[in-house]
Amino acid sequence: AVPVGQSRLRWVDLIRALGAFLVVLAHVQYSGSGPRVVGDLYYALTRAAVPLFFISSGYLLLSKNEPLWDFFRKRVVKVFVPFLVWSVIYLLWQREAFDRSFLDILKIYTLKIVRGPRESHLWFFYELFGLYLFTPILRVYLKSAVRKDLLYFFGSWFLLIIIAKLVQDFTSLQIGFTYYFLGGYIGHFLFGRLVETYEITAVHKRIAWAIFFIALLATTAGMYLYTETQYFEDYFSFTVVIMSCASWIALNGISV
Repeated sequence: AVPVGQSRLRWVDLIRALGAFLVVLAHVQYSGSGPRVVGDLYYALTRAAVPLFFISSGYLLLSKNEPLWDFFRKRVVKVFVPFLVWSVIYLLWQREAFDRSFLDILKIYTLKIVRGPRESHLWFFYELFGLYLFTPILRVYLKSAVRKDLLYFFGSWFLLIIIAKLVQDFTSLQIGFTYYFLGGYIGHFLFGRLVETYEITAVHKRIAWAIFFIALLATTAGMYLYTETQYFEDYFSFTVVIMSCASWIALNGISV
């Protein structure tokens, strides 16, 4: 485990900067006379970006011990206010409800923002806010949780979300059970804390890099061969989750 302090923040910031670069790369239009598989490789690489952001957020937030008021006050100032401002900017840019009264505009804008992102890239905030609401509960759980508890939580999420999605996307089997507490990116959110319970050595990092490149090639091959489905582009696809988790381990505590 890496001690809490400035060195930890620097390497996590490096991962987040890498994630930001990959997000930009994901929105680059690939063109040229080269083989399509090259573009698929570039796009497959970018699939680790968003999961790395969620892992980073969980790693930093779940290790803190602070009053509820302080936690939510910081989230409002740092995240919710910018989200709200940009949502309104996009609504104004789209000239939504300009012919209404101010109160009507306020009501319409509020309802539109509540219903969903005003631009596609703002979806990230809607996922993040749900994790923020659950963070104080996870902190209580983590105070008494040991490694086997974290393994159980992450393993359950991996089985019921990642493996179940793989089965349902490629077979006729559909799973009707509900497990609300395991939905979405909570597995990514907890993964950083799980890794922190281990002593990551140079050997572990080399293995993680090997797994990352294998998963990257598998993701690329899946995108190239299965053009009728977007499974391999999904952040919850088996290969993308493996790729994301392996890259976090490989970069864990890197000197910067």
